[in-house]
Amino acid sequence: AGNAVEIVAHLSLIVLVQVFVASHLGAFGPGDMRGLAAQIVVNVATGAGIGIGMLHHVHRRQQAERHATAQAGLDTLTGLANRLALLERVDRALRANAGRQALLLIDLAGFRDINDTFGVDVGDQLLRAVAQRLTAIIRAEDVLARIGADEFAILLTAGSRPQVDDLAQRAAQRLHDSLREPFELVGIAPTIEVRIGIALGADGASAEDLLRQADLAADRARDDVPSTATVTDIPPRSSPD
Repeated sequence: AGNAVEIVAHLSLIVLVQVFVASHLGAFGPGDMRGLAAQIVVNVATGAGIGIGMLHHVHRRQQAERHATAQAGLDTLTGLANRLALLERVDRALRANAGRQALLLIDLAGFRDINDTFGVDVGDQLLRAVAQRLTAIIRAEDVLARIGADEFAILLTAGSRPQVDDLAQRAAQRLHDSLREPFELVGIAPTIEVRIGIALGADGASAEDLLRQADLAADRARDDVPSTATVTDIPPRSSPD
C-alpha cells in the first residue's frame, strides 16, 4: 500500500508540472521556439520521472522480498536454510534425542580469492553451484544451510551415536569428492579446496555449542593433512553466576 501511495504521489506531481507548463505555452507566439523547447523539456522530464518512479518501486519491492525471505529462514542467494533456521532445527533435534546428531561444517577454502579475482557475480555463481551439488548428495531428511559467506552446514541424524558418526564420516567423504571437481561457470572452471569439520551431539549441548565445535574441527582439518576432522567432546556450558 505504501509503494502505491508513493507512485500515485509521484505521478500526480508530474501531471501538475505538465498542467502548469501547458497553461503558459499560450504566452509564446506562433513559431516561437521557446514554446517548443518547453514542451520537449516537459516530455523528457515526464519520461524520466516515470522511469525513476518505477525503478524506485522495483527497488523497494525487491528489498521487501529479501526481508521476507530472510524472515522465512532462507538464504537469499542460494534458497537454502539460513543460519538462524539451522540453529533452530539443531536445537529441536538435540531436545528430542541428544547424541544422535552430527553437524558438518563445510568451509570453502580459497573462495574469497575467486570472488576478489573474478568478481562478485562469479562468486555468487559458484556459491549457487556448490549449493546444488550439496543438495544432490544429502538425504531428504538432512538439513542443509548456508551459514556464512563461504560456509555451509549440514545436520545429520541417525538411530544411535555410532551410526551417526559413521554416517557423518561417509557423508564428508562424498561431499569432499564432489566439491573437489571443477565447477563449470560462465567463462571459467574454478576448483576449490574444502575443509569439513564434524561435531557430534551430546547431552547438555546447544546448537551454538555444536556449531562452535564443528568450526574448531574445520580449523583442525585445515592445519592437518586430512580434509576432515571430528570433535566428539563438547564441554558443558558454564552456568551464569
